[in-house]
Amino acid sequence: MPVKGVLNQTNTRLDEFWASVASSLPFLAMAAIVFIFFAIMAVLLARMLRKVGKNRKWDPNLQVFYPRLARWLILIFGAASALTIAVPGFTMSSVIAGLGFGSVAIGFAFRDLLENYFAGIYLLVSRPFRIGQWIKIDNVSGVVEAITTRSIHVRRMDRELEILPCSYLFKNRFTVVDNSSVRRFEATLVVAFNAPLQEVCNQIEEVVKDMPGVVEDPAPFVVAESIAESGVNLRLYYFLNTAVENTFAARHRITTTLHSTLKPLGVLVSNINVQPLENAAT
Repeated sequence: MPVKGVLNQTNTRLDEFWASVASSLPFLAMAAIVFIFFAIMAVLLARMLRKVGKNRKWDPNLQVFYPRLARWLILIFGAASALTIAVPGFTMSSVIAGLGFGSVAIGFAFRDLLENYFAGIYLLVSRPFRIGQWIKIDNVSGVVEAITTRSIHVRRMDRELEILPCSYLFKNRFTVVDNSSVRRFEATLVVAFNAPLQEVCNQIEEVVKDMPGVVEDPAPFVVAESIAESGVNLRLYYFLNTAVENTFAARHRITTTLHSTLKPLGVLVSNINVQPLENAAT
């Protein structure tokens, strides 16, 4: 092909390209204006949600989550609207179809991560329990210290910190207990058959009632549960204010005092358990 013909063909294609660019400029400008408009709306809505959350005292995690979610949704919708204007043949239906396929792929790839994240969002929104309340789930029991979109921080009675994934609480049954610092303790005692049973019960209640940290209401009480080969099984219930008394020190003091006081009467302190004061919903 002669050089002159190549140059003419190149010039023709360049003219067509610049003509198409010139014809597209109004659509590109309109798309840019639309996207800028949605971007401004996203920023304003996010600020408004942050202000509303602060005034209504939302959970700190929700004060971050709601504005961020609203901003990204508006930006995605604005980008799709801008592309619909700027790119011929680009429609919202194709965007929705692409998002549908992409969401399925992402869902399979990050199933556990997304499950845990959405479980955290559900717990933050529904608020079945709050920071400072006592919860029990399986063998974990303690005070809730933090609630995030990924995990729940529970401080046990031994001061160890349990970090539970939100999906674990979402799938399993848990009990929310009163956020009072009063906790119920139980002690199993065995009384010999020849010991005065009622006198022993009264003495146990009097001894425990005067111990530091034991609350007056509800007062300690003893129940004769069953008769065994070695004697009568008693169950002592008492309530300790853990906010003013160290739990382990109080249990040690009560156990040693009961042992030294009741041993001459033929009473054996065999076991002591503890659990929160039960007056809550599951």
